[in-house]
Amino acid sequence: MRKLEKDLSADPLMPETFPIYLKKLEADGDHQQALYVLIHVSTGLRYSDIQQITVRMIKENLIIINEKKTGKITRRKFDESVWEKALVYLHHLDINDDSFIIKGKFSKTIHINTMNERLKRDKLRYDLPINNFSTHSFRKCFGRMVFMANGSGESAYFMLSAVFNHSSIAYTKRYLKITQEELMEFAATIKIS
Repeated sequence: MRKLEKDLSADPLMPETFPIYLKKLEADGDHQQALYVLIHVSTGLRYSDIQQITVRMIKENLIIINEKKTGKITRRKFDESVWEKALVYLHHLDINDDSFIIKGKFSKTIHINTMNERLKRDKLRYDLPINNFSTHSFRKCFGRMVFMANGSGESAYFMLSAVFNHSSIAYTKRYLKITQEELMEFAATIKIS
């Protein structure tokens, strides 16, 4: 399967499911997985880039990494509410500032295949409404959240196409799997006071 097809096959974690998933992880005391999910959805980075994030970066609210796929330097800061939640999760974890936030038992980070297997188990355990759940589902969730927060129009697609470094807006539309019905629902939320 080509990389393009693989990226398009992952379903987005729906924005309304994201906080439910976090709460279930919190209830089980799985603060490391909750931290990973929070950071992944909040940054929109690829898993290979999330693997580079250290505890210190979270504490300083400044992520600076070299994207593995593109070779570009990327910077991210968190909204205050996301940052505070991340600090709460870190408080529960016994890892030093130079550790990666995705820490494996026998390696520095968790391999993507291992994480994808974990997500499939979480889907069943927490009865998450998503078919093809993988690490890429979080990047797509980020995209949908940005899309909805920015008017769900062509300008939102244009911005996301740039953020995701896609070659075209048409690819971004397919990538996010936003249906015509969803576009109609987004449009129906616009109100005039």
